[in-house]
Amino acid sequence: MPEKTKEKPLRVLCGEWVDTGFGKRLFGRTYQEASAYVMQTERAEAEVCIFDTYAPEDAFEREWPEGARIALYSNHYQGQLEPNVCDLRNLAALPRGTELYLVRDRQCVKWKRK
Repeated sequence: MPEKTKEKPLRVLCGEWVDTGFGKRLFGRTYQEASAYVMQTERAEAEVCIFDTYAPEDAFEREWPEGARIALYSNHYQGQLEPNVCDLRNLAALPRGTELYLVRDRQCVKWKRK
């Protein structure tokens, strides 16, 4: 557990389609635990919100647009490519249909429920 958490999430816009390649670029060389959700509209514009994996509650306080595609990315810089408790909690806090992507170094995999 980290000693300190970030107080506010960071939000930015991107203009590319999000997938495993996006996750590699987002967290590929980040050596700390971090999470991000990406909300994408049909126009391919995406809003990226990067937040502390352990303190995300305020990251999810928003109106979710109807029909938006949402992906959750989690950086596992030291760990396995399996979701941890925080990943599953964060996924549950996002709208139904959110996809979970796990990133470790230059690997990014879409998690599939078993």
